[in-house]
Amino acid sequence: MNQPAMSAIPSAAPGQSPGRIQWRSNDRYANQSTAYLLQRLEDYAGMVLPATNLHGNLDPALARRLNATVYFPRPGKRERARLWENALAGQFKLPDGWSPDKLAEYDLSGAEIVSIVRCLALTACKSGNFSPEACFLLEELERERPEHGFKKGLA
Repeated sequence: MNQPAMSAIPSAAPGQSPGRIQWRSNDRYANQSTAYLLQRLEDYAGMVLPATNLHGNLDPALARRLNATVYFPRPGKRERARLWENALAGQFKLPDGWSPDKLAEYDLSGAEIVSIVRCLALTACKSGNFSPEACFLLEELERERPEHGFKKGLA
């Protein structure tokens, strides 16, 4: 069987699913998932590039098998403003008083920014309104990071 020379695992922290379900370490399915991933890594002949923003949640057995790790810090305010600009890419007209610089004041990762913009795009497609209202933007910000209290801080 032909295998690619390199493979990427976008979310390598076993126990973390894209649907934001957090598994406990004693969860049977998390342990099975980890065991399966470890076996696949052992059998794979190519290079694997796992990526996670939850390094603290990495299983110790998986961490021991990594030859090298590269740390990428969270984006600063200037980088977040650029991420907002790129993610919005002129597709949305922000509500009055909103700007990428204002949105960049909140400590969000690039993945969180992209997730918010994708949800805004889905909302826009459903409603046919490609100028998101402030309430939609606040809802998506609040959904992504409820601990920030966006509805209080940005309204």
